[in-house]
Amino acid sequence: MKTGILLTCVISGFLAVALNTGRADEINPSQPADFQRLSHEAVDKKLPILVLFSSSDCDYCTVVIEEFINPILISGDYTDKVIIRVVDIDDGENVRDFTGRLVDSDTFATRYGIELTPTIVFLDARGHEISQRIMGLGTIDLYGGYLDAAIDDSLAIMQDS
Repeated sequence: MKTGILLTCVISGFLAVALNTGRADEINPSQPADFQRLSHEAVDKKLPILVLFSSSDCDYCTVVIEEFINPILISGDYTDKVIIRVVDIDDGENVRDFTGRLVDSDTFATRYGIELTPTIVFLDARGHEISQRIMGLGTIDLYGGYLDAAIDDSLAIMQDS
């Protein structure tokens, strides 16, 4: 039983690192999410950027992260399909936007007209939306299919550009 709890804690810690920075070796709590740097990666790899806008008091956001985003990150099957970041709009943290400016996460979300969490947007390397966004949770049984379809659509757009 203790081993299971320890394994759960280790996996949870890994996922927190992956969601915030993409790779464990990049963790630095004093560094903001850097969409300017991600834009270079998106260009080099011709990948869309999936941004999940969430909030700390949003139970639906927790479901999306635990049931969909975490499994995507763990599987490794999406490494060549999409770059994933989570932006918590009410945590007071700063992000570096696509132009290199440091802005708070709420301001960053406002630029994309985010009024509801969870909302997933798909962005190109310039920070422009390229595919239909996914707002709310809707039907959990269908959500994964909608998410996969949106990732595939966004990837096709990036590959064609």
